[in-house]
Amino acid sequence: MQPKRKHRHLLSNLFMLLLMAVTFYIIFKDNSLPDILQALRGLNPLFIAVAAVMMLLSILFQGLALGEPFNMFGCPIRLRRKVDYALTGFFFSAITPSSTGGQPMQIYYMCRDNLHLSHATVSMLVANIGYQFILLAYGISMYLLRFRLINDNMQGFTALFIFGIVMNLVILLAISFALFSANFAKKLANGVLTLLCRMRIIKNERAYRAYVSRQIDEYAGCSELIRRHPLMLFRVLLYTFLQMTAQYLVPFFVYKAFGLSGGSLLDLLALQAALYLAVSFLPLPGAVGASESGFVRLFGLFFSAGNIVPAMLVSRGISFYAMLLLSGAAVLYMQARRPDPSAKRRVRLLRTGGTFCRTHRSA
Repeated sequence: MQPKRKHRHLLSNLFMLLLMAVTFYIIFKDNSLPDILQALRGLNPLFIAVAAVMMLLSILFQGLALGEPFNMFGCPIRLRRKVDYALTGFFFSAITPSSTGGQPMQIYYMCRDNLHLSHATVSMLVANIGYQFILLAYGISMYLLRFRLINDNMQGFTALFIFGIVMNLVILLAISFALFSANFAKKLANGVLTLLCRMRIIKNERAYRAYVSRQIDEYAGCSELIRRHPLMLFRVLLYTFLQMTAQYLVPFFVYKAFGLSGGSLLDLLALQAALYLAVSFLPLPGAVGASESGFVRLFGLFFSAGNIVPAMLVSRGISFYAMLLLSGAAVLYMQARRPDPSAKRRVRLLRTGGTFCRTHRSA
């Protein structure tokens, strides 16, 4: 890892630690630590385990969504690699403002495993279309289904919720144009390459520029294949829906772990969907601070005053902080391991058989 890149990651991590310190100071200054520990002792471990499984399933479904386009390319990825890429995205999204670092690093590790840059970029575009569409549709649907519940409890988060909807619409349209417009796709691929060069991840810029120039002609054919394979896009949308549902269910199982009742699954699912949409575009690493305060405000309707802070700690601990440690360990493993040799063999077979898009057009 280059010194400048290390420096940026170090600054980002320090900023996140500062946000965490401020957040937990605000939380604990008005709450007794013994009372919080007492509330945590009464948790049902079975429901806590189910909540943890939900987060693992969320990562699994994200990996399946990322890998689905490669099946269409005739270059399937091992399940372990799909999970690795999902964990990489989680880690670098968590430590960078507005989750800007996740996708470039996913593309980097895909290319490091000898997958085509064009295929990796298109795969990320398809996955992002699925993610932005489901995030937006989920949030709006839950808002309509539980309008009074969300509207009466959003308080200071209403503006953020509207901002999240607008930003999602803009990004969804931009990604769609990138995928189905060859010129826009070319600019996007070169933009990603420029970013990787500036981050000092790629050293030989001229060689990679030439490689991108050779590969860029495949985009039109790949976009055509996506149009001809709508089931692939449907599966990406399905996996993304399952990914978000599993993640959004964490507060519900934490709620059950406290032995509480009265709040329905749909109620807690709706609140979590609205909260996630509201904080997803804040320029804060991992939305630290906003997610914690939002949880206390929104879910205070279903948790008692003595349980809301412990519930937030458990829910965010499972859905973010524990996953941050797990994904960080996965990134260290990926950095240490050698590139996937089977991927290199598959790429060689594709190259000897001609470009991917030409091969499949004649099929």
